[in-house]
Amino acid sequence: MTEQRKSPRMAIVAAAVLLLAVTLFFALRSHQRQAEPPPESNTVTAPASEEAALPPANAPAQPSATVPSAAASRASAPVPRSRAEKLPGAVEAMNVPVVFFGKVVDQDNAPLAGVKVRASVRSWHVIATPDGDATFAPYEAVSGSDGSFQIDGGRGNALTIEALEKDGYEPEPKALQGFGYTTSDPLRPDPNNPVVFRMWKAEAKAQLVTGSKRFSLIPDGRTYTIDLATGAISESATAEGDLRVSIRRPETAAWGQRYDWTLAVQAVNGGLVEEADGSSAMFRAPEDGYTNNWRLDAKAADESWSYGTGLKRFYVKSRGGRNYGRLELEAYAYYLQNKQGRFNLTWAMNPAGDRLLR
Repeated sequence: MTEQRKSPRMAIVAAAVLLLAVTLFFALRSHQRQAEPPPESNTVTAPASEEAALPPANAPAQPSATVPSAAASRASAPVPRSRAEKLPGAVEAMNVPVVFFGKVVDQDNAPLAGVKVRASVRSWHVIATPDGDATFAPYEAVSGSDGSFQIDGGRGNALTIEALEKDGYEPEPKALQGFGYTTSDPLRPDPNNPVVFRMWKAEAKAQLVTGSKRFSLIPDGRTYTIDLATGAISESATAEGDLRVSIRRPETAAWGQRYDWTLAVQAVNGGLVEEADGSSAMFRAPEDGYTNNWRLDAKAADESWSYGTGLKRFYVKSRGGRNYGRLELEAYAYYLQNKQGRFNLTWAMNPAGDRLLR
């Protein structure tokens, strides 16, 4: 009876021990799994500290996959130079040594001594002045016995002849001019080739006939005669006058299209001399070198083609030498409003047979 009671009790104890053992086994196994390192994966885990993030000293450099921030990009980009930083270099490039060699002659090309020359030199500066970034320093010189003078104007980029002064004399209008030193075609000072300025005796003047007119010409080659004494034009090749002019172009010429055209100018019983010096006042006609006709042939194939001549300047002798004069003319083979040719003329004539044109 006693043995039978003990058997069930022992079975219960044994089952409890077994359950405890199984529980302890699984608990210990779970603890071991938590202690093991995680398996490798593509996920990058941030280091716990900055020191942990540093690679070993002998490790090769790895490219960074980090996209720089906008602030970092601005910090690494070159900083644009301000105007104040650029200006000194620009000023230094513009200011060069200014030296000028000149010579003054009279109306007969004889050297003129004792002429007071007043000039100014433009210099640029970094700090703006009340008048701007440039100053104009005054300089003076006096022509010697050979008419020559020199101006040493320090540094700048332009020199202007402001005045030529001598009692009883007047400078030619175009004598007062400027000269650039840093332009695309700069002045190259040369003591053996000075810039020549002409002055005229104040009383050396003539009674001139002057005028300025625009004439319309039918551009089919017909001849027109211009009388410079009256400013009249006639459609005639035999009328009395000083110039005969004609323009010829094709009848099919149209605006915006190129075409061949010609301009012919003839001095009546005289001749023409073209003046190539744009600074010349043309106050005296030459004695010789005249040609009776002057002609311009504008070819459509020429790169420099234009339907106008541009400004042309001539001395003219007409009517057997009884008249001398100077001309400035422009001609156009096609005019938009009325499709006629144009001949613009400015002149000064001396009807006394004298070559003086002042």
